[in-house]
Amino acid sequence: MSKRLSVLSAVVLGFALLAGACGSDSDSSSSSSSDTAAPATTAAASGGDHLGDGSLGEVTVSAGDAIQIRSLNAISGDVAFLGVPNENGIRMAVADYGQIHGFDVDLGAGLDDLCSADGGQAAAQIIVADEQVIGVIGTSCSGAAVAASPLISEAGMVMISGSNTSPALSSDLAGTAGDAYHAGYYRTAHNDLYQGAAAANFALEVLGVTSAAAIHDGDPYTEGLAQAFADAFEAGGGTITVFTAVNKGDTDMVPVLTEIAASGPEMLFFPIFQPEGDFIIQQAGSVAGMGGITMMAADGLLNSDYLALAESENMYFSGPDTRYGDNANQSTGELAADVLADYEAEYGEVPAAPFWAHSYDAAVLLMDAIAHASYMDGDDLVIDRAGVREHLNSVSNFAGLIGTMSCDAYGDCGSQKITVIQNTDIADYVASTENVVYEYAPAASTAVGDIVLPDDFCIGLVTDVGLVDDKSFNQAAWEGAQHGAELLGVPASYIETQDSKDYADNIALFAGEGCDVIVTVGFAMGDATAIASAEYPDIQFIAVDAFQGEAMDNVAGLIFNEDRAGFLAGALAASMSESGIVGQVLGTNLVPPVQAFGSGFDLGAKHINPDIEILKTYHPGAIEVAFGDPEWGATTSRQAMDNGADVIFSAGGATGNGGLIEIASEADAGSRVFCIGVDLDQWYSVPEAQPCLITSAEKHLVQGVSDLIVQAAAGEMPTGNVFGTVGLAPYHDFDSQISDEIKATIEELAAALNDGSMVTGHEFGME
Repeated sequence: MSKRLSVLSAVVLGFALLAGACGSDSDSSSSSSSDTAAPATTAAASGGDHLGDGSLGEVTVSAGDAIQIRSLNAISGDVAFLGVPNENGIRMAVADYGQIHGFDVDLGAGLDDLCSADGGQAAAQIIVADEQVIGVIGTSCSGAAVAASPLISEAGMVMISGSNTSPALSSDLAGTAGDAYHAGYYRTAHNDLYQGAAAANFALEVLGVTSAAAIHDGDPYTEGLAQAFADAFEAGGGTITVFTAVNKGDTDMVPVLTEIAASGPEMLFFPIFQPEGDFIIQQAGSVAGMGGITMMAADGLLNSDYLALAESENMYFSGPDTRYGDNANQSTGELAADVLADYEAEYGEVPAAPFWAHSYDAAVLLMDAIAHASYMDGDDLVIDRAGVREHLNSVSNFAGLIGTMSCDAYGDCGSQKITVIQNTDIADYVASTENVVYEYAPAASTAVGDIVLPDDFCIGLVTDVGLVDDKSFNQAAWEGAQHGAELLGVPASYIETQDSKDYADNIALFAGEGCDVIVTVGFAMGDATAIASAEYPDIQFIAVDAFQGEAMDNVAGLIFNEDRAGFLAGALAASMSESGIVGQVLGTNLVPPVQAFGSGFDLGAKHINPDIEILKTYHPGAIEVAFGDPEWGATTSRQAMDNGADVIFSAGGATGNGGLIEIASEADAGSRVFCIGVDLDQWYSVPEAQPCLITSAEKHLVQGVSDLIVQAAAGEMPTGNVFGTVGLAPYHDFDSQISDEIKATIEELAAALNDGSMVTGHEFGME
């Protein structure tokens, strides 16, 4: 940077709580100065033209001496990854800012808060013992700040933290001071009430989870954030299955993970630090029931060491929004990108944790406050402690590296923007931290980017009895599975069921292969799917046509209002019939969707013509044969035509297809006799039927299955009964043969059925 001189590292002092600043090239005694003063502070007024009333005392800096401020961060131990970047950011800010009214700014040696209450208190005692110190930038950890803040406040100093986030240190954002708030405390980091809301909203809105567990370790930061998440999650309609804690120093996480697994959450949120966070993710795989639980942590673990752990791959992390773009600090004039580039050049690495820029801005705010609260007394500089607080209290719309900052009555000054990233590359920390999948601001939030799936993500489909290319029900479900897989960029495969006794075994084959989503096709597979879902709780099941009396946690029952589609088909048939006789050739009435199609057709036809005659025949065989008998379908359709039916609804997999093809073979097909298909637009799946096919009573299976697969992959698949849409397919070549009046009638009926102003009158078992 143009103003920064080379900064040398601070010497390690003998006192146990003082540690040398990290980096090999910073100064041992004072920060470097610059001959370019900070903006608007090139000269100090004499006498009383300054902020402050002297009520907290004044500090006189003699000519030739330096203004004293301090850095208090966790720069040793397991949490040094957080404090070292903070310390480095502070030193860079001091160098960039330069002199204040011609006086150097001295940071001294970095003090170590040890990320603990004891460390924070001991270091604060050292700071307040030096009456020349104006303020401190720190602490790294909220637990250390709880102990340090009252000592700093009582001494009339100020503390500005770049990474404290506990709500207890400031307020509840509703006008009530936190339990640990003390005058003179400020922070550029966010308040975790915002981060808790961001994590909860991401879980509910993007992942679609409805149950979660949370772990903290008793630290004000971890407990405060876990509670903020839990409160926001429950307020959004979610259920917290377990809210529990581990102890700092615990290494065996199996007991707490067993407790979590037994409660059956869809997600675990554990905003704790290392090394405890390491043990949780590394031991989770050994605990039964943890395999299907989405894992999410927060900024306490958002560092290069943790994201390099193999087990953390594809985990989610909430934390401050570090996409600083073209942001510049208005007092130093430095661009965020330039500061970051110089950080890498000076310290030989990218910042290992996200709060370095917050600490840079915190240091600048303190130096600005000193500039506005000081005046010259002869050759000496006098700094009014109350004036420092007065300036900080008035900060509004200050442009920093992290964005626009304004300080509220309890010291919350941060931009409050939160993002969620997904750790998609354990070998590339920068790539993962840039992989933002969700962004949050107090006013609004949104999903951004794509959620990445494991390389071995697997989708399997088990057909009902019959073939996957039956040109009807099974085929439509398979096309939906293929479309969903294509959208996700993952493979899909199927198993064709030959006998109903094989349902369970076929499902188990996919489960044994580790498939993440299994689609089961058909009402008859409902019981087998329910049993499998309980046996394999980590697998998401999409049960097509399987109505659930009681919702299952990992099953989406994709069902349809077949009676509505049948009603429209019947209304069209009656409208088109010249003979006053229409027919239905159907699969077994043991299957509720087939019965709904048939009943709906009857009701729709009679709605148009109460005197219509309906020749209706269900296949007499068991489920195993009822949908795979095209010869019966053809014979039955022939009988209906021989008995005067001129519009026939042929619905029942291959059985129905046989009926359609038989009708299409008539010499006057498409002029005297017409047919209607089922499930999907059979104009394309059974082109042999085109000579007679005026439409198909569609269940939008392809879209329904595809949508649920994508939702399942994102962790947001709904459970219980999920209604897909229905309707009539286009009229294709018969559009000109269907009058505008008939079309208008069908459109009106469809609209009334969809908005609920009309019902078909169908009830299962009514026949």
